Amino acid sequence: MVADAGDYEFKFRKDGDWSISIGDNFGNSAANIPYTTTGANEIVQFDLDLPNGRWRVTPEPASLALLGLGSLLIIRRR
Repeated sequence: MVADAGDYEFKFRKDGDWSISIGDNFGNSAANIPYTTTGANEIVQFDLDLPNGRWRVTPEPASLALLGLGSLLIIRRR
């Protein structure tokens, strides 16, 4: 799937079963969790920490490196 930069939503779910899903407040069938990507085809990692009641969406390290490199090029042009 090719995704453009923009706003998306997701839920964590049991593999192969939508009857158990974790949304924004960790309740079953709760609202989707929103996240935003800043670049086309950005690879993101979804982490769920159930014991501590946390979730995280982070760009893949290679995506972060490219963002940093792009920022340096922009600064250098000025």
